[in-house]
Amino acid sequence: DGNPAPHDILRILGVEPLASYLINEIQEGYRLQGVPINDKHIEVIVRQMLQKMEVGDPGDTHFLAGEHVDKVEFLETNEKLVNEKKKPATGEPVLLGITKASL
Repeated sequence: DGNPAPHDILRILGVEPLASYLINEIQEGYRLQGVPINDKHIEVIVRQMLQKMEVGDPGDTHFLAGEHVDKVEFLETNEKLVNEKKKPATGEPVLLGITKASL
């Protein structure tokens, strides 16, 4: 029934398949207009759109449940807690709109 919803792709298939889907869809729009764009330019934007994690269970972190946290900070904090034998946070990747991703 039409194009798949990006949030569904993220939830079911994960970050990499969603990134590929978004890059292909954006490229298709430009190709139809006869505008060639290197994938790396679109990849930068898509990476920004996928830079946040939504905290599920904060574990022993300082994060709050439902908080959107930068992915790098989330992973580094969890790695530190695992090394200290403490409970890491759980979370899901979040797809931000292009406007929110740029802020």
